[in-house]
Amino acid sequence: MNFFQRLFNRHPKKTTECPRCLGKGNVDQDDIKRLGQELYWKPGKCAYCKGAGRVDVNMIGRVSADEAYLTVDLPTGERELLFAGDPRAMRRKEKSKAEFEMFITKIRELHFEQNHSAEEIANMLIGPYMVAPRGFDVQDFRREFISYIKRVIYEAD
Repeated sequence: MNFFQRLFNRHPKKTTECPRCLGKGNVDQDDIKRLGQELYWKPGKCAYCKGAGRVDVNMIGRVSADEAYLTVDLPTGERELLFAGDPRAMRRKEKSKAEFEMFITKIRELHFEQNHSAEEIANMLIGPYMVAPRGFDVQDFRREFISYIKRVIYEAD
C-alpha cells in the first residue's frame, strides 16, 4: 500500500470479481443467458460493477447480480438507493419489473392471440409515439425493435 492510500484510506475496500460480468467489465451473451435475462438485457458495459470488473465485497448480496432494474442508465442516486435497500427504490424496481412484464405480455398477446406479425406489432407499439429527435436513426431503431419483438415471440414458443 502506498503512502497516500495509507494516509487517506485507513481501511482499503476489499473487492471481489463482479458476479454479473465475471470480471470482464462487460456483459456478453453468455452472461445474459447464465443470468436468465435474454429478454431484458443486451451486451454492453456491466451495470453492477460499472465496467470495473470488481466490486466491493459489501455490495454482494445487497442487489442480485441478475437484477434487471440495475442498468447502466440508472441514475447514480437511484443506484445508491437500490444498493442501500431503500423502500422507495425497491417499489420503483418492482413497478419497473411489472411494466416490463406487461410489455412482454402485450407483444405475445398481439402475436399469438391476434395473429399480428413482428412488423405490425412494432407499428402498433411505436408508430404513434415515434417523434424522433434530430440525428436519431428511426429505421435503425425500428429494425432493432422488430428484432426484439421476434425474440419475445420465439422465447414463448
